Amino acid sequence: MDSSNMKVLGYARTSTFLQEASIKAQKEKITKYCDLKEWKLKKIYSDEGKSGSNLDRPSWKKLVEELETGQYQGIVFTKLDRVARSLSDLLQIVDFLEKKKVNLCSIDDNISTEGIQGRLMLQIMGAFAEFERATIRQRLEEGLVRAKERGVVFGRKPSKISDEKLLEWKKLGLSPRKIAKQFGVSHVTIYKRLKELEK
Repeated sequence: MDSSNMKVLGYARTSTFLQEASIKAQKEKITKYCDLKEWKLKKIYSDEGKSGSNLDRPSWKKLVEELETGQYQGIVFTKLDRVARSLSDLLQIVDFLEKKKVNLCSIDDNISTEGIQGRLMLQIMGAFAEFERATIRQRLEEGLVRAKERGVVFGRKPSKISDEKLLEWKKLGLSPRKIAKQFGVSHVTIYKRLKELEK
């Protein structure tokens, strides 16, 4: 993405509604970066309180719809995990952008899908991001098992579990059933709570 005066869209995301400052910081970084590159930034879409583990996000869908018009040459965001956390989702996005001849730029990761080398680097980083996420999830589950072996009792009611913690555990890939099991409550209760938080 070296050409000046390119028309681009920005994208920002946070996993909880408590990270308003993060959204603002992402938007400021995207705006400054595009100004430096002399790219024409029309709009920055943002999803708050949405996990990066899937692509079912309102603003992301709107961004994709706008890219379908063929008016833009690129999308810009601060970090790779703002757009996707799984390699399969990342590759799906890259394939879509290639068909639309739209480049993808990650500022902090210093990568772009422009050219074969850029695409290869993106796939490598995506693989590492997915591996890191799986490793964190495994360590969390092992830590809970060790705590139980030491006699730690997980019996708090869902109301005492912070909303941020619930969303964080879901982001790490723990299912409502697994979360509920650790706290001795119904997985339906956890499922409903998460649904409410995602609205």
